Amino acid sequence: MNCRFVLIAVALLVTFHGVAQTNSGSARFLSLSEAIDTALVNNRAIQIQRINPQIARMTLRASWGYYDPLLVGDARRENLSESGAFDPLNPGLESGFTS
Repeated sequence: MNCRFVLIAVALLVTFHGVAQTNSGSARFLSLSEAIDTALVNNRAIQIQRINPQIARMTLRASWGYYDPLLVGDARRENLSESGAFDPLNPGLESGFTS
């Protein structure tokens, strides 16, 4: 059983070994500075860090929108026609609470 598993694993490794190689035999030689420049240009983390200051500036500009002055006004006029006299049939708060 183990021998059969090992043979299948080896056959799969040999089969997929050729598939994993994507270059067509032509190698491109780079100097150290070219390799570093290519790595820096293609690094996603560095690309994200490159645009983070722009994102921070835009977030700051958007946050100033919360502090825009807002003028709100409300006008009312009330007219009371009550005389303000004491009504013995409606004692109100002067009599206190009864239980």
